[in-house]
Amino acid sequence: MPTALEAIQRPVAQQLAQLQEYTASVLVMPNVTEVTDGQFRYLSLLASIYNGTPHRWRWTEATLEVPEEPAEAERIVALAIEAQAGTHTLVKVEAPMFLLGNRTYSIDHPIASTTHSIVLDSSVDPSALRSGDTFRLVPGEDDHATTAKVVDWTPGSIQFD
Repeated sequence: MPTALEAIQRPVAQQLAQLQEYTASVLVMPNVTEVTDGQFRYLSLLASIYNGTPHRWRWTEATLEVPEEPAEAERIVALAIEAQAGTHTLVKVEAPMFLLGNRTYSIDHPIASTTHSIVLDSSVDPSALRSGDTFRLVPGEDDHATTAKVVDWTPGSIQFD
């Protein structure tokens, strides 16, 4: 029977080895005595996502700010108008970063989180939005989002700010 330390060490090592193919960084084994339960759960979630199992979860709101740059501001106001009509979703593409103990890890291959439906908070008038204003988007009929690995990705094809 494995010790408690071995019971966490093996899964951490296996999941890091699985994630290694999705990043150029070398994923070094952390000191597992410093890994929190939450950190281990997130590592397990990422390993599952990169293994091809999308993660479905509930979201409650997203707050956006109208940018100063006019073209970007116009794009965000258009999104607010579409959300008011209930004809839009949000997609967030990111290269995940996570902690295990005191080590920070990054994965190059992006994941995408997509809301199933969004609406503009009823207290917001999109025609009155100006640079610097913030507004809320809330779930529409379906309060779920799905996070999955981006397929057909090549390094450099997506730029992250």
